[in-house]
Amino acid sequence: MNVGTQVKIPDIGPLATVVQTGRNAVKVDFLGEKFWIEKDLLEVPGFGDDE
Repeated sequence: MNVGTQVKIPDIGPLATVVQTGRNAVKVDFLGEKFWIEKDLLEVPGFGDDE
């Protein structure tokens, strides 16, 4: 996952932007708030879709 990638936090709503990456987590900017979240909890829209 790269800086600038748009990700979705399931059950939350709008997209967040990755601002920093780590080994198992990424720091995201979500509606002006920045926080760390585990990569496994995120969805990348369009990634892995069979369409």
